Amino acid sequence: MKNKKLLDVLSARSRHAGGVNAALGDGSVKYFNDSVERKVWRALSTASGGETVAF
Repeated sequence: MKNKKLLDVLSARSRHAGGVNAALGDGSVKYFNDSVERKVWRALSTASGGETVAF
């Protein structure tokens, strides 16, 4: 269960005010606002859910 608790607090981080730059699978880098929920970050970090995202 220790690993589960660790995963509960991990998400993208940055010292940029208001958001974070993140590298995507196609090699591009996008800026995301701090308003992105943790569960959305988790869904975006794996292909297993089959989600599609448009930027």
